[in-house]
Amino acid sequence: MWQTIYTAGGATFAQTLKQWHSDGTEFENVAHDPEIGNICFGVWKQVGVRSVRLHHVGWLFDTTGTLTGSFTMDETDTMASNGMSYKGMFVFKTYNTDGAYSGTTVAGTIAATRITVD
Repeated sequence: MWQTIYTAGGATFAQTLKQWHSDGTEFENVAHDPEIGNICFGVWKQVGVRSVRLHHVGWLFDTTGTLTGSFTMDETDTMASNGMSYKGMFVFKTYNTDGAYSGTTVAGTIAATRITVD
């Protein structure tokens, strides 16, 4: 399990708790109000010795709980040689409820630290 910080334009874009699974799936819980959407699921594959590419998706809601669309987040991440952290790049895009790109794109960096029992 990982604590992940996404940064864009010099500011924190998101903080998350993330799990990577050996079957190529991923689960992420974002530190956002659940009413506006804070869960996403993804799929990943290895693309290098310690590098992976991830594509994940989630729903977006307004403050009344009405579905407003979806988002994608694409990442390329590289694990540190000690296995206790990783860094990467991300691109976040939003879509309307009809699936059309809404014009919002955010790109930035990722820094993650492994959460352990000890």
